[in-house]
Amino acid sequence: MLEFKKLELTDKERLEPYLAHDGSIMADRTFAALYIWRDYYDLQICFKDDFVYFLSKKHEGDRSYYMPLDMGGGDIEKAFCEIERDSRDKGLPYRVYLVTEEIKERL
Repeated sequence: MLEFKKLELTDKERLEPYLAHDGSIMADRTFAALYIWRDYYDLQICFKDDFVYFLSKKHEGDRSYYMPLDMGGGDIEKAFCEIERDSRDKGLPYRVYLVTEEIKERL
């Protein structure tokens, strides 16, 4: 099971290399945006193996995951399996947002 914790300012240094490697220009993929909205979306993170995982609560109150990030070379299929297992263990729907087209094609 993934062990999530609330995103804190102290996570910035550890999280920023993952965000930089992602290369996305989406505001959702900046530390500032994630940090500003962390309470509203009850954003939680988990660092495990080569990935950082995100779990949030959308407007409707449903919990959902964001696409996991790595710094290159990580097994993205394994990471998605980890999310699927975590959602099943927690009784959550298996939903992953912010998945890039490139990753969709690989899966």
